[in-house]
Amino acid sequence: MLRLKRKCVNTAITHSERIANVFSTRRVTLHVLPRRHVGSLAVISTCLVSSCYRNSITGLSPDFHIHTEKDESVQVHASAALSVSEISFLEWVLARLRSIIKWIQEALYVTSRSLEITVRLSPLLLLTPLSVFTNSQQISTFTWDYVLRAVQALGPAFVKLAQWVATRPDMFPPHVCHRFSKLHDQGIPHSWKDTHAALLEAFGPYTDKGLLVRPDRVIGCGSAAQVYEGILREKDGRERKVAVKVLHPGFSKGVERDLSFMRAIGNLLHSLPIELIRMVNLPRVTENFSTVLKQQADLSLEGDNLRKFRENFYGEGDNANKSAVLFPKPIWMSRGVLVEDLIQNAKPISSFLYNSTPEGWKIRKELAGPMLRAFLKMVFLDNFIHCDLHPGK
Repeated sequence: MLRLKRKCVNTAITHSERIANVFSTRRVTLHVLPRRHVGSLAVISTCLVSSCYRNSITGLSPDFHIHTEKDESVQVHASAALSVSEISFLEWVLARLRSIIKWIQEALYVTSRSLEITVRLSPLLLLTPLSVFTNSQQISTFTWDYVLRAVQALGPAFVKLAQWVATRPDMFPPHVCHRFSKLHDQGIPHSWKDTHAALLEAFGPYTDKGLLVRPDRVIGCGSAAQVYEGILREKDGRERKVAVKVLHPGFSKGVERDLSFMRAIGNLLHSLPIELIRMVNLPRVTENFSTVLKQQADLSLEGDNLRKFRENFYGEGDNANKSAVLFPKPIWMSRGVLVEDLIQNAKPISSFLYNSTPEGWKIRKELAGPMLRAFLKMVFLDNFIHCDLHPGK
């Protein structure tokens, strides 16, 4: 017999396993204070699930009686208890089946994706030795062109990884970083047909609203999107040059596909009994990487971030003259398309990094001051940081 007063109800819930041990007998009686608290038994009943499941395995058939002060009882028959245990067992079996099916799907996906990567990169087994031992500039250029195209064909996650390599000359040879730096803004653009479809989905008949986009004016192409030069006609008849950023078709699905592959590989490596690999914590690294990529699949977030940067650097009056750093003003925003002001005569930072002439060093010194002050302001004053300041910006 287990006597529970009203003050002990929460304790009974917390110690459900202890209660379950008592239910190893065929009959248990619970006494609670007054009858109006019989409804609280619905809460206590959660403690009985583990007991029911245990009894269904051991073959016991407990008979539960619950009495009030007036000796009025409500009986929960053994058949009802067993039905609960049967349902719990069925749910457990279904959960196990789902996990097994999921594991099989992941294994098949990892296998197929690994084969795809192997097929795409296998020509490098021949091209790399040829470019190294023949010392031919043409073969070397052709090999690197193939590498860049293969990386882009493998998906956005691999492009992001290559972009990261390009920013780490402290870890990789300079010529490798230089080659991969092309992926910052010189990727393979998608077709105008896809762009037109994205514009219609985002804004409807966009030409009727004054937006004119030039199909032949792709001014930049990265891992997530490409940028066109366009013109926006205002209601007062004035025209302003704009940059139209369009997300690559299938980018979100490609990100999910690549992240699934990376999670599977990360979990596999993390399970190895090698302390050095476990210290890296690849599953957590993959999750952090996935958070960044998933945010890039929504261009409206980028528009909101631009507004926040303009507020931090330009103040309430939105006066761009207050800062040496220019942030384009977002005009139209959607998940797949972002229309913003076009910054005239803008050049990526990478165009100044490889100029070792006295003029190049002078320009870099002039850029270092305002860029460093802007970065320190983001970190220490605004607590709102641009986390993608690669040389392609």
